[in-house]
Amino acid sequence: MKAIKAEHRIFTAQELKQFKSRMANLSDASLYIDFESLVHVDGKPVAIYKKMNEELKPLLYACEAIDFPTYSRTNGMLTQTVGINYSPRNARRVNMCQATDLHVKNGFIHDVFIEYAKIIGASYKKYFSKAHNYQIQTFVNGEKAINKAYLINGTPFTGGVANKNSSLTYHIDKANTPDGISCMIIMKANTIGGELVLPELGISFACQDGYMLLFDGQKYLHGVTPIRNQKGGYRYSVVYYNNKGMALCLPPDEELKHFEEYNKRLVLKKENDEG
Repeated sequence: MKAIKAEHRIFTAQELKQFKSRMANLSDASLYIDFESLVHVDGKPVAIYKKMNEELKPLLYACEAIDFPTYSRTNGMLTQTVGINYSPRNARRVNMCQATDLHVKNGFIHDVFIEYAKIIGASYKKYFSKAHNYQIQTFVNGEKAINKAYLINGTPFTGGVANKNSSLTYHIDKANTPDGISCMIIMKANTIGGELVLPELGISFACQDGYMLLFDGQKYLHGVTPIRNQKGGYRYSVVYYNNKGMALCLPPDEELKHFEEYNKRLVLKKENDEG
C-alpha cells in the first residue's frame, strides 16, 4: 500500500459555491489513484483506498435484486438510492425514526447489507482507529449514545445507503456524526466514469470494482464524475456511516408514541385553524 501526503487547499467561499454548482471532473485533481493507498494530511489519515479480500458477489446480487427508486436532489439531479437499516426523523416526510423500506420489506436482502457493514466496519477500526474509537466512546457507549436498537451490532453505523449509477455534484456530507468516516464499497463493471474526486486535496479515486474507500466526507468536498454504462454495465456504491440525526431517536416503542402524539397535535392544530 502506498502512502500519499496530500495538502489541503482552502477554497474561498466563492470557489466553494462554484464547485458545488457543478459535476465532478477528473481535471479538478492532479493525482489519479487507481492503486492501494493511504492518504494523509498533516500526518492524519483522511482516506484509504484498498482492494477488498472478501467475496462481494452476495452484495452484488443483493443490489441487483433491489428495485431502486429514483429521487430528485435539491439541485434537480436524479439519483437511485436505497436506505439501509434505520433513518432519522424527517419533518418533511415522516417525523419518526424508523426502519428503512428495505429493512421492513426485504429482510433477507437487508441482512446481506448488514453483514458487509460488519466487514467494512473492521477496516474502519483498523485504519481509522482514533476516529472509530471516538465514535464508539461517544455515540455508542458515551453520553451522546444512540439507542442500540438503531445501531448495526458490532459497528458504529446506524445504517447507510446503496446507490445505483449515481453521479454526484460536489458536496460535503452533512448527516455524519462529528469526526465520523464514510465507508464505501464499490462494485463496477462495463462502466466509464464514476470516479470520486476531492478537489481540495487534488486527488481522485478510480473507484474500481471490488475496492473499498474510507474517507472523511464531512470535511472534504467531493463528487462523483458522470457515469456512462456500456452493455450490461453498472456502478453500485454501498456507503455506511453513523447518522447524527439518530441521536434524537427514542427507544422504538417510545418513538412510535411520540409520532402518534405529534400527529394528534397536527390534527388539533388544523381543526383549530379551520375553526
